[in-house]
Amino acid sequence: MPATAAPTDLPVDGVAARCGFGSAVTLRQRFASTSGTSPSEYRRRCDARVAPA
Repeated sequence: MPATAAPTDLPVDGVAARCGFGSAVTLRQRFASTSGTSPSEYRRRCDARVAPA
């Protein structure tokens, strides 16, 4: 699941729909339980790693 969240500019609702979740709330809960962080925090971390210096 984390791989889907990082490389897209889709809102969490859009990612949830693409991944077959019934709602963004369900995606956020599952994402947090499996990765230990929220989708938005995960994106921030990924963006910080690939930001140009």
